[in-house]
Amino acid sequence: MRWYKIPPAKRKKKRKPVKKKRVVRKKKVSKAVRKVKPKKIIPKKIPRKKTGNFALAALILGVIAILFFWVPILDMITSILAIIFGAKALAIINKHPYLEGKSYAIAGLVLGIIATILWIVLIAMVLTVV
Repeated sequence: MRWYKIPPAKRKKKRKPVKKKRVVRKKKVSKAVRKVKPKKIIPKKIPRKKTGNFALAALILGVIAILFFWVPILDMITSILAIIFGAKALAIINKHPYLEGKSYAIAGLVLGIIATILWIVLIAMVLTVV
């Protein structure tokens, strides 16, 4: 019987031959030879510590406040900013241990406080004279 006369339900479908996967075996190497091969050393990236920006700003503003304590408005602005930036820098540095600059923050905070005290004393002296 010819294939075109066989009803489709009874026809046998031709199957594609299954290709066998080739198994690649690794060559056995003795332990002595394995030890001789150098291992690739991948250097780990060491994170560099960064100085906090607020700490540096607090130090600079504190120094400016001390140098210009005799100029009332400039001293008032810089000393208050030095105190604010110093406190914020200390909070950030304590929260993130990879940041450096704790000494800058403390120095800026102290200089800001000293400049504020000098500013208050200067205003008190001016008011007592007048």
